[in-house]
Amino acid sequence: MTYADLQAALEQLCPVTRTLAVPRGALRYVALSRYGADTLKGDDTSLAAFARVQLDVCTQDPADPLPRRVASLLTACYLPWDVAAETWDDELAMYRTIIQTEVMDW
Repeated sequence: MTYADLQAALEQLCPVTRTLAVPRGALRYVALSRYGADTLKGDDTSLAAFARVQLDVCTQDPADPLPRRVASLLTACYLPWDVAAETWDDELAMYRTIIQTEVMDW
């Protein structure tokens, strides 16, 4: 799955899915951002490249199922993922779940 494929899948799950910035006043959204890359090395060559992606899943309600649905989507797509943080964000005035994953870069 590529970054574009992931974004398209997340947009089906949550219509307010954007790269980096979301519309002001959005109350439930997923923001994607790339933050690094890695390669799978073989015999003197790189066999595949992976982009590291952070998903900020923000909601108004701590019981909102959106973070779990995002994790289920990643699992169904066979993507590795990890919840880096689940917290109340004072600046955003929202519950924020940070999920990190990797996708194919080429």
